Order: sequence, then C-alpha cells, then structure tokens
Amino acid sequence: MISPETPFIFLLTRHRVLGHMVIPYIVERSNPVFLTPVNVLSEETIVNFQDELPEWMPAVLELSGQISENHLAKRFSRSKNAVDFLREIDEKVLQDTIRPFLDKKINQLLLLARKHDIPVYSGSSTVSLFAEMQVGIDSREVTPWFNFRKKEEGITYILEIEHDGNKLGIFNAGATIISHTPCWLQLGNRLYPFPEGFDGIKLKPFLEKQSLEIPKSSEQKYFQKFILKNIRSGHVKAEGFEILDQHPAPAMELSLETDWQGNAVFTAWFVYGSKRVLSGNTLRMFIDLVEEEGGVSFYRIHRDFSWEENCRTRLEELGLKWINENTLSLPTLLEKGEAIYYPLVRWASDNHDKLSSFPARVAIPEGVPAFYTGPLELEWREESGPDWFDIYGTVRLEGFEIPFIRFRKHILNGIRTYKLPDDRLVLLPEEWFHEYREAFLFGSDNENRLRVRRWHRGLLPDAGRKRIDVNIGIQEEYGTVDIPADLQAVLRHYQEEGLRWMQWLHHNGYGGCLADDMGLGKTVQAIALLLSRRSQEKQASLIVMPATLIHNWKNELEKFAPGLSFFIHTGSQRPETSEPFPLFDVILTTYGTVRNDIDFLEKYTFHYIILDESQAIKNPDAKVSRAIFRLQSGHRLVLTGTPVENTLHDLWSQMNFLNPGLLGSRRLFEEEFLDRMEQSAQAGDKLRQLISPFILRRRKQEVEPELPPLTEKILYCDMTEEHRIVYETELATIRRQILENMETGKTHYNTLPVLRALIRMRQISNHPRLVDPKYHGDSGKMEEIRHSLNTLLEENHKVLVFSSFVKHLMIVAGWLEESGRKFALLTGSTRNRKEVINTFRKDPERQVFLISLKAGGVGLNLTEAGYVLVLDPWWNPASEQQAIHRAHRIGQNKPVIAYKFITQGSIEEKILKLQEKKRNLYKKFIPSTNPLKDLTQEEVRGLFGE
Repeated sequence: MISPETPFIFLLTRHRVLGHMVIPYIVERSNPVFLTPVNVLSEETIVNFQDELPEWMPAVLELSGQISENHLAKRFSRSKNAVDFLREIDEKVLQDTIRPFLDKKINQLLLLARKHDIPVYSGSSTVSLFAEMQVGIDSREVTPWFNFRKKEEGITYILEIEHDGNKLGIFNAGATIISHTPCWLQLGNRLYPFPEGFDGIKLKPFLEKQSLEIPKSSEQKYFQKFILKNIRSGHVKAEGFEILDQHPAPAMELSLETDWQGNAVFTAWFVYGSKRVLSGNTLRMFIDLVEEEGGVSFYRIHRDFSWEENCRTRLEELGLKWINENTLSLPTLLEKGEAIYYPLVRWASDNHDKLSSFPARVAIPEGVPAFYTGPLELEWREESGPDWFDIYGTVRLEGFEIPFIRFRKHILNGIRTYKLPDDRLVLLPEEWFHEYREAFLFGSDNENRLRVRRWHRGLLPDAGRKRIDVNIGIQEEYGTVDIPADLQAVLRHYQEEGLRWMQWLHHNGYGGCLADDMGLGKTVQAIALLLSRRSQEKQASLIVMPATLIHNWKNELEKFAPGLSFFIHTGSQRPETSEPFPLFDVILTTYGTVRNDIDFLEKYTFHYIILDESQAIKNPDAKVSRAIFRLQSGHRLVLTGTPVENTLHDLWSQMNFLNPGLLGSRRLFEEEFLDRMEQSAQAGDKLRQLISPFILRRRKQEVEPELPPLTEKILYCDMTEEHRIVYETELATIRRQILENMETGKTHYNTLPVLRALIRMRQISNHPRLVDPKYHGDSGKMEEIRHSLNTLLEENHKVLVFSSFVKHLMIVAGWLEESGRKFALLTGSTRNRKEVINTFRKDPERQVFLISLKAGGVGLNLTEAGYVLVLDPWWNPASEQQAIHRAHRIGQNKPVIAYKFITQGSIEEKILKLQEKKRNLYKKFIPSTNPLKDLTQEEVRGLFGE
C-alpha cells in the first residue's frame, strides 16, 4: 500500500497556451487540511516508490509523458524545443491538430482515474490542494437532447443535457468544457462524460445562452448541415417537421479488390437500402433530408450493430480472416498477379449458399476481372455401350447450363477461367484439373458428350458431382472359376485364381498380361483358358512365341489338353494362306514367322491371340511389333515373367497390343506419365491405377511357400596381373575415345560406339581371350569358376552355367574337355535342342549344362540341377532371374544356390550398382521385375570414369 502521506493525484488545470490539461502529481500531506504537490509524475520522480507502485502506473506514466511540453514540441514542432514551440504555436494548428490529440489523452487519463479511484483535483494552484478542490468523476454518460422548433419566423434551437433522468443546467452555471472529442464537462465539483462522437464545441453557445434563434433566411442551410448532422446522435426533439424511422433489411457486400500490398482482399460493406457503409465506420445511422411542399422531413435508418457483428463472426467461421476493420481475406499468403483473386473467387462460389443466408453477396468493382462468383454444380448422366460409355456432363450456373465437354481444352491446357456469354469469367475448380484431366486425355468428344473406353472408367472420381443412372457393366468381382473337365492337370490354388481372372477378362472383352514368376505354370493356365473358352465357331486361336519354345508348347498341349487340335505354322513348308486354320483349335507360330507372313495373317480373325515371352514386342517400332499389332482377334493375352525389361516403354507396347488406347498414344504416355513421374507421385499412381486390373503377377515365395529356399551369392574375383594389365590398358583407350568425343559432341552417349565399348570391357572382365585369341594368360574369374565347378562336381551336383557370351562358355567347355568331364551345351545355334536337354536330364555323368542366356533363359525346366552359375552380369537382372528359375521352379525338391561371378575393380561392379539404382521405379508398376532404363550421359561417365 502507498502511504497516505505520499499519495498520487491528478490535477485538472489550465495551461496558459494549450488549454485544459490533466497532470499526474506526487503530493505530500504535511498538513491535515491540504495536500502539497511535490513533483510531476515521471520515471525519475517515482524512483523511491518502485516496491509499491500500483498496477495503473505504467499506463499513467506513458500518457503523462505524451502530453508533456517536451513531447508535444518534438511531435508537433520542427524546432523540437518546448519554449520555442509554445511561443510560436499556430492557433489553427492548436485547435485542429494538437487539441484533438490532447483531448484523447485526457479522456484516457480520466477513465483510468475513474477505474482505479485516483483522486482528481481542480485548480491552478500547485502549492496547496484543499478538500473542496477534489472533483468526482461520474460513471454514467450524459444524454444531449437537440430541440428544434420550426416556426414562421425561423428555427429555435435548444440543447438540453440530461443525466440520470434529471436535466443539468449549464447556462450561467460556471460549467467548463474540459475536452471536445471525447467530450468532458465540469460542472461544479463533478466531471461528466458525453457519448462517443459528441463534439463539445456544441455546448459552447449554451454556456451563455438558453437558446439560439435561426432566421428564416438561414433555415434551409441549417436543415441541410447542422440539424441533419445532429439527428445522427439519435437524441433529437422536433417541432414543425418530421423525423421518420425506416427499417430496410440489411445486407452485406464483399467487394473483391487488392490492398496496398497487392494482395487480394474482400472489402466489407454493410448495405441498408440505398445506403452503404464500410464495416469499420462507426456511423450509427443514415439521415436523408427530403424537402416537400409544405415542409421538410428527415428519414432516419439505424444500423443493426448486433447483426453486423454476427456477419463478421460467420465470415471467420467460413475461413476468412480480418486484416483490419474493413478488409478480410484467406489466411493463405498469396502472390501478386491475376491469379491472386482465384482463391477468393473459389471461396465465394463454394460458400454462395451460406453467404446468401446472411444475406451477403460478392461485388466485382471496376478494374477487377469480371469473375462469376455464384454457385457452380457439375451434374452428369452415363450411358454404356459394348466397350465404352458416354458422359453427358452439365455444368449449372446461375442463368447458364454448359456441356462439360466445353471445358476440355481449358482442363487439358491448365486454363483456369472460362468466359460466359455475358463476358463474366468462371473460375474452374482446381480439383477438376486433377480429377478429370486424364479422362479428357483418353476420352473423345462425341457430340457434346465425353466418350470414354470402359477401362478408363477408373480415372473418374465419384466425389464432387451428382451421379445419375450409372451403369457401365463392369463386374466388381471376378466371379466363380470355370475349370474345364478335359484339362489333364490339377490346378494349384493360385493357378485357379489366375484362370478366374483370365475368364473375367474374357467376359468383359479385356486383354491381360499374366506376369507370374518363372516356374509358376503360366502355360498350363493359358491352356486351361483356351479349353474353358473354346470357340464355338471353329475359330482358331494363335499362340506366338520364340522359336525355342515351339516344342515346349507342343508337349504341353499334348500333355494337358489332348482334346485341343493344333497346327505348327513354322518352317519352309508352312502354307502361304490361312485356309487350314479353321480346322484347328490352336495355331503355334513364332514372332519371326508372323513378321514374314503378316500380309495374309492379318486377314484372319483369330479367337484368341496369346503372346508368350511378350517382351519380344517391347519395342513398338520393331518390325515384329508392328506386325503383331496388325493381327485381328476377339481376345488377347500375353505371358511374360518380365513385362518390363528395359524401360516403361516396354509396358506401353504390350498394353497397347492388349487394350489399344489404354495408355494413350506413345507421345501422351511419355508426356503424361514418364516425364511427370519424377516430379509428381500422382502420375505414377494414375499409371498403376490404369494397368493394375490387366496385369496379374505372383511371386514364387508368395504362392509356393513349400518351394525349397533359393540362395543367391556374389563371388568377387581378383584379376591376375596379366589380366589387370590388359583390362586397364583397354579401359584407358576407351575412356579417352568415348569421354573426349562426348565432350566435343562427336559421339552421343547412347550411340553404337559406346555400346560396343561396353560389351568389349565386359568381355575383358570375364577373360581377355574373348577379345584377343592370342592371349595366353589366365583370368581371375576363370580361376574362380574352375575352383567352384571342381568342388561342386566332386560333390556330385548337377550345375547350370549361364553366360551372355558363347565364347566364354567355350573357354569353360575347353577346360571341361581337358579335365575329362562330360557336359551339355545349348546356344542359339543348337539344332537338336530337345535332345541336348534330355541328355543333361538323364545322363548322370553329364553334370554341367553350359547355356547361353539368349538360348536358355526361358522355356526350360531343369529341376535336376541344384546349382546355377551366372558368369557375367547384364543390364537386365530379370534375365539372370529367368536363368536361375530354370532350376528354382515347381517340381524342385532341393535347395537351389545361385552364384554370380563379378570381377572386382571392373566395369561389372559398376553394372551391379547401376542395376540397383534402377530397381525402385519398376517395382512400383510390375513388382519384382528389375529392368534398367536407357543409360544417361552421367551413367556412361560413371561406367568409364575413374
């Protein structure tokens, strides 16, 4: 508590120049009768009271400092000197600028005094303050009443002051106007506050007069200015003219504009009939003066501040944020330019119905693009055909109905605004560009409707639109499986699922890719499909395959479907016409034969076309692919363990054969999927969504858990000294030629010289003799191969040995012959393929089978072997997996171990790293295949660099 001997008080006094002031003082009670002011309250004078200062002190100190002579001089004078400031002060500046500033500070001080019971004294003395000099501050505002009496000779104007039901007389009562705006009046020992907005200057005439007389000649001017202005106070009594109240329904207007920073904002207005006022304006009412015959009338409209505050709150609930009392916007930070309006325009459209309930509307002023801000609704109806459906989309706006197809160009090209017939701009919802872009890309304009193939139905969202009569005939379930009674095989559970899926494709007219792991029986599943969906019109099915698989298919048909007749259309004696085809259920042929015979094959419509090892058409520009695309059939199926070998272009080519148009044109596929996938995960998601119904892939470990384990090991081999010298000498030469030419632009990084160089370095990594027959040294890898084979053969294991290079196999074959060991050899030039395979299977002494990857990577079942040696890595690890799967497949009853031989410090190590780098993209689309993309320039540098 502050000691009563040293209290704080406010002194209400009159400054010789500035007029009435309120000065906080420190006083002492040295006499029971009066107080003595000691110091003006300031930071310096309260230093002795730091431990007992009241809570209001900081605010009082700040206000006291702001009304000090020194502060006023700095604020309102160039001289910055208090003495010069007071001597040179201009009377007009004092009344128009300085006094309004002081009035506001005085008001704040008096309100603090009233709130915290700070004593206020009135007087000019700073020596002694007696009890009778203390002034009380009334807590209730007075009410001024303006009385106007219109008479023949003019207008009598009387100002009455009402307080707590009683009138306060100020005429000749010694009343003092302490401040004008806000207005405080001192009457005796009381201070009275006036309502906000009342100007104390209006009191001044009535301090000396009871009334004012306005002559007839000044009556009209007085009505238009003074009376009109005072009627807004609401406290007016009139005689001889009318003051009429009107009550129009209020509304809100949000004007779309830009603020001084260039950000899009809504400027908020409140509208009462023909009157319009900014949200932050404190005007309480609107007054209109109407002069009529016989007199004048004032029409008064009161603002509904409660309703207005409710509007402000509801706008906040709808996501807007007030920037100041007049403007609001979305809290998002917006960039400058025309697009800054888009979020607010979209907000207005989305909330149109809610705004209408206020009511509120959005206005577009001159200088802002003429946006449409009304409701926007997309409604459509769908009709299906055999393999397509039409979308009758309609966009409904206030006064317009527009076919949805009209927005196709805008959505495809990212154009956000569409011009209406009345020149207003419709802002298309941003989600339309995400949700419907692919549908417009793959669909076609069909007489004001969008025609979409059935397999693109999944590209369209269900949300955000009104659906009517949706029936596109696509089954959600595959249904039950139909296993043909004449199939001479017992299908495993996953094979039944595969057959069920293919039958679902058949029913809906789709093509599909059966991409099971090698060894899971894709052939028997396809044969089961042909049996279950055999043509009733003697319409043959065509199966196309690599030449090495003809005998395999022949054997499988004879074994599993003896009831299916087949004809092998290959060789020099084959017919040059399709005339014999209707006599058979199945035609077996090769990719090369189709390429050569396409002119008559394309004229026959097959029941089914099945492509085995369909990666053969991965290059859509190849002659064989173009020939395959020309074939005609009712149904299509492809079989492959590696639908993607090199790039996702492989996938496009096969899908384009199965379901033409599914992935669009090649250019569209590249632009919309391949090019965008690195920047947008959504592009990859859309691609997976498109292809997933038409690809079935099962892993061996998923469907055959009883299959023996597979172990893969990498054996790193050190070069011999001779080997290393040859390798490094050749590498230096190639590096200089390739990399220097790349720098000068003479050789592009994916041209033939680069590929030749890569192959040459791979060969030397295996054994220098592959490129130089005169080399008589050894290779580190060959030493390791001999060691591994000796160990395995002594343990009586059967071994498959794969290499990309026949020359490499021949070096191994030469060593086996010198060692007196029997082996089998299968390459692309092998003619008695079946005999060679059976010899390895049945001859226990023939433990080693040397196989080139190209000749033996597919179509072989060699479960007799428990070990697989892969002598050299190649770009596509899926080829290596195919080789390993020759042994690790259904029917294998022993663990399989695969060894991959890598020459340490060679290009082979870099190939392994490059393979790993390329895996992830392809796993997203065809799980467990690991193709490599075309080499980039940086990757070539990595292969040949240091």
